[in-house]
Formats: sequence, structure tokens, C-alpha cells
Amino acid sequence: MAAAHPWDPACEPSAAGLLLSHFVASGMVTQEMLNISKKSAPYFVNFSRLQQISNIQAEIYQKNLEIELLKLEKDTADVVHPFFLAQKCHTLQSMNNHLEAVLKEKRSLRQRLLKTTCEENLPIEAVYHRYMVHLLELAVTFIERLENHLETIRNIPHLDENLRKMSHTERERGRDTGRGRSRFHAPGARRGIQSRVFRIAPWAKGKRQTAAPPRDPQQKWICW
Repeated sequence: MAAAHPWDPACEPSAAGLLLSHFVASGMVTQEMLNISKKSAPYFVNFSRLQQISNIQAEIYQKNLEIELLKLEKDTADVVHPFFLAQKCHTLQSMNNHLEAVLKEKRSLRQRLLKTTCEENLPIEAVYHRYMVHLLELAVTFIERLENHLETIRNIPHLDENLRKMSHTERERGRDTGRGRSRFHAPGARRGIQSRVFRIAPWAKGKRQTAAPPRDPQQKWICW
């Protein structure tokens, strides 16, 4: 025979029920307090709620991972996308074909690079050949004059020394031959040489260098 439930009102009052009734009658415990302590829900309902919360948190974490993967795929779409990969592959193949062609023509390219430009024929029309001949004559004349001017400019710092040597040589030669002073020692000859030098290099007028050629602008000059 099944035992009677102590909280069932249909059953006979037990000792615990009588005691609680006595407490309620005396005012030590109220009926509301007894109703609060009597729960109809099972005890393990909190565990089921915790399990649901854990499942929801795991699902949220999984969704966050999927979002991160989508962001990464979006950022690297231009690298791993098949369309862009195909373009890069095509570019690499073109470069490879070009390099293969260059390697095949390596010998001919080396000969072309070693060959000087002046050995090649200039593609000039026949009507302009006479102008080219005149231009070449002018170029040769210009180069000759430029070399003469450069040689004169290089000799400017040694002008006094050269004049002294020439004067000394002519004096010795004139003394030996009895002709007296050399014409190169005359002031007029010296002024003629200086005027020719100053026409070529006007910047040297009124100045002379006592140490080295005028290649360094920081060197000192002494007036005539």
C-alpha cells in the first residue's frame, strides 16, 4: 500500500502538517511563506536552463567565427579569387615566353649591343645628303677649333713662364748670332699673345694663376 503524500490536502493530517498548522495558528509562520516554499517546478529546471545558455553561447561563438572567415575571404578576394588568379597566371606565362625568346636570341642581342652606333647606316633621305656633308665639315671644324681653344686655356696659367723661357731662349740665340734681343721679348709681342689669349678666354683678362691650372675656382689669383 502506497504511503500517503504529506502535502496532499485530501490525505489525513500528519505530524508535520499538524505542527505547521500550529505554527500558522500561533502566527510564527504565515500561509504565504508556506506557499512560497512549495514549488511545483522540478529541481533540475535550472540545470536545463544552464544547458540552454551554454548552447546559445556556443552557437554565438560559431557565428562569430563564420563572420571572421567571411571578412578574411572578402579582404583576400583579389588574391585567391579564380578570376584574378587566372589573370596573374596569364601574365606570368607571357613573361616566361618573353624570357625564353630573349634567351634564344642572346647571342644576336649581345652582338648588337657590342656593335657601335657609328657603324650603322643612318636612315637619311638622299635629298638631305648634301646637308649632312656640310654638317660633318662644320662638326670637324668645330672640334678642331675647340681643341685649339682648350689647349690655349690649359696654357694660360703657364703663360708667364713660357714667355720667360721664350725670351731667354731668344736672348741666348740672339747673343750667339749677334742679333741682340729677341723679338719675342718685345712688349708689343707680349701684348699680342695676351690679347689672343684674352679673346679666347675673356675671363682670364687682368688675372693670372701662380699655382695650378684654373680648374679649381677656389684658388687665388694675383693681378698683373
